[in-house]
Amino acid sequence: MIRFSFPSHAWTPTPDARLCWLTIVTSSDGTGNFTSPLTGNAGRIVLNRLDLKVAERIKPIIASSQVITNIDPYQSQLINRFRRGSLLVPGETLLVLEVAPAAYINFAANEAEKGSSIKLNHISSVGRFGRMWLSGSEAEIIQARDAATSALEALEGVEGR
Repeated sequence: MIRFSFPSHAWTPTPDARLCWLTIVTSSDGTGNFTSPLTGNAGRIVLNRLDLKVAERIKPIIASSQVITNIDPYQSQLINRFRRGSLLVPGETLLVLEVAPAAYINFAANEAEKGSSIKLNHISSVGRFGRMWLSGSEAEIIQARDAATSALEALEGVEGR
């Protein structure tokens, strides 16, 4: 059983809205279509409750996109020094992508992983800009970059403030 706690100053959730919070965190496809076998249209429920529309969200901006080919062993050692998972191997290609607002980097990483077989070396979605490092072969990285950038550019929204 999953329990949710809401602060006393927050709106009083209905039983169907309580279930949708987990779905929003785990099943967002970036287009506002939040679906789950448990809740159906969870995103729509929350947006209606908060009196918001998908079109009112801030459109993501790609602040930086760099592809670094043929990583040197010394460079990979510096990048890998605090890693515990996916390591950057010398000779691979590295993609550094930065997006504002920061939360959109999670969507971009998901689309990049769907688009090609790459390794996610680092992701940070805290602060003004979200940042991710992906590694793999040059062809895979180009494919991942194209998938992530096209997905971000396809999102609707208002210009950032």
